[in-house]
Amino acid sequence: MTWAAGIPIVGAIANGFIGSNAQDKATSAQVNAGRDAQANAQGWYDTAKANYQPYTELGQQGIAGLGNLSSNPSSALQADPGYQFRLDQGMQALQRSAAARGGLLSGGTLKGLTDYSQGQASQEFGNAWNRQAGLAQMGQQAAGSLTNVGNAAMGQQNNDITGVGATQAAGTIAKSNLWGNVVNSVTGSAAKYFGQ
Repeated sequence: MTWAAGIPIVGAIANGFIGSNAQDKATSAQVNAGRDAQANAQGWYDTAKANYQPYTELGQQGIAGLGNLSSNPSSALQADPGYQFRLDQGMQALQRSAAARGGLLSGGTLKGLTDYSQGQASQEFGNAWNRQAGLAQMGQQAAGSLTNVGNAAMGQQNNDITGVGATQAAGTIAKSNLWGNVVNSVTGSAAKYFGQ
């Protein structure tokens, strides 16, 4: 065997190593791009989650407030700052008016104060309920919007994961085909040489 006969064999093997290395680099670049896209989708979701967090927290407070109003209406209403302020202002106005007329301690004044406080409690319970329900609804809407963002991010990540897997599979197949061609080339060159 002369040295010239081995040139095609060496060339085929060198070509295989060069092509294999190039295929590895191309596959790696595509896989890294897919992983970067996954991280980008996760970052997008994390940003949205942080932006919606104050609204979901208010919604949770609203739900807790509704639960408190439902299970303990009297004490929950008395703890409501809006109710207390309006009740105090109204009671003071009634007392001042009665005092100005000289009837602060009369039965009519006491009846008026009782009627006023009961009416305020009834009206303010509805107002307090509506405020808490509004907060709960805000939280529900924020949670729904965040769910939509999460679904979009998850869909993007699933596509990226599938793309990374497909790229890795295609790279493996391409390398296998490349080395199969090298083996065929080496075998063909060897057969020509030994067949002479």
